[in-house]
Amino acid sequence: MELKGMFCAECGKEVKRDQLIKGLCIDCYRKSHTFFKIKRKPEIEICRLCYAYQIHGKWTFPSYGRDYGDHLEMAIREILTSAISSSPEGSLFFIDIDKESMVFGNKMIRVTAIVGGIFKDDPQRRIVEEKVDIEIKVKFTVCPRCTHIQRGTFEAIIQLRAVSPSKLKDLQNWAISTIEKIMMTRGMKSSKDYILEIKENKREGGIDIYLGSVVLARAVCQELKNKYGVKVIESRKLVKKRPDGNIYKYTFSVRPLPVERGDVVVLGNNKKYVVLEPTPARGKIHLYDLDTGKVENLPCENLWRRGVQILHGPHLQKKKCMVVSVSPDSLIVMDLNDYSTIEVGTPAIGDIREGDTVDLVKIDDTLYVLPNKLLEKKAGRKIA
Repeated sequence: MELKGMFCAECGKEVKRDQLIKGLCIDCYRKSHTFFKIKRKPEIEICRLCYAYQIHGKWTFPSYGRDYGDHLEMAIREILTSAISSSPEGSLFFIDIDKESMVFGNKMIRVTAIVGGIFKDDPQRRIVEEKVDIEIKVKFTVCPRCTHIQRGTFEAIIQLRAVSPSKLKDLQNWAISTIEKIMMTRGMKSSKDYILEIKENKREGGIDIYLGSVVLARAVCQELKNKYGVKVIESRKLVKKRPDGNIYKYTFSVRPLPVERGDVVVLGNNKKYVVLEPTPARGKIHLYDLDTGKVENLPCENLWRRGVQILHGPHLQKKKCMVVSVSPDSLIVMDLNDYSTIEVGTPAIGDIREGDTVDLVKIDDTLYVLPNKLLEKKAGRKIA
């Protein structure tokens, strides 16, 4: 049954009965009623150096890599959310801002807020929107993080050390990308999440990264250990004694595995491997078992254990030979230096055929065939 039309008591407009609110159409009702209220005059503190902001005593720092404009927009939304609430006559549903309306001054920010909600006495519970111009009082200051940075304050040093410049460069790239990733993940919530300085340590031949937080440094080192199999040694030095807790500076010595492609690794159980890929992945390293001919991914921690020997590829005594005969459990090769024949009793012959050129290496009085084809494939070039 269709409802009969009624008339607004103020403007006389004809509307359906269930669209009247206490005898008024919604337009007239909105003139003297509101569904929201502004609880207090909005105030905000903003860091003049990094645009971190403080609302009600809590600092929010810009996320690493985030645009400062987006960060300030988030600040305005947060301050408006805390300043605007539902009125006794209605319910506030949402608050938005007109980005084009934002005006920044020395001591204030003007913005047009778009608020949406309902009137409790509206039978149809229609969502209405209203624009309201709001002035936010701004106090510019310096946040705790920028204060720490200006004073040169740090809690930890990550010392990167490696056996070669290329290894050191890789380690530095791993460390910086890991720090950036963790700071983005943590959302820069702590005032101590920052890189103070990156310095070349010429005396020790490495890179030192100064971090504001020891918690951040530990997280970075753990991630490097899990992903790249580095060795981490943590130490600390007492800086100041205090009744409420001593102050320490922490040092994290970080070293990558000192191996290159083609090196031979002899583990404590006398297992012998050739390094196929020196860059670890997910804490494991790609190796070739000289005894079985199998390719394995071993945890990097196995190579850091006591008793492990690393025989570097360029220093191995190799014999260049030609394969004369291949059988299931051995092969006969000819030494291309003196043309003598040698029998190699090992099942680890891999993809070797008669006429192939191979390298033999003697380890603990046993001859092994190096996996040159696998090494060439990994390196993307032919081994001389």
